Amino acid sequence: MSEVDTPALAGHEPEPEAPKQTKYRVSGTQPFLGHKPGETFEAELDEAQKARAIARGSIKVAGGKGGGKKSALNDAPTGQKKE
Repeated sequence: MSEVDTPALAGHEPEPEAPKQTKYRVSGTQPFLGHKPGETFEAELDEAQKARAIARGSIKVAGGKGGGKKSALNDAPTGQKKE
C-alpha cells in the first residue's frame, strides 16, 4: 500500500500544518504589534494589514539572502567601500 492508500489509524490523525509565518523588522519609530523599533518578529499578517504597515514604513520584510543586513559595499559601483 502506498501512503495515499494507507488508512489513518484511530487517534493518530496527521496534525494540520501550521500557517507559514513571515519574518518582519519594525522599521518605523513606533512599536508595531508590541514589538519595538528595530526588533525582528514572525507573524502571519493578512495581506491588507501587511500592505498598510509596509506602505506607512512601520515594518519591512526581513530575511532573505545575506540576512537582510546591508553593508557599505552593496552600494559602491565597483565594489569599493563607500566613504
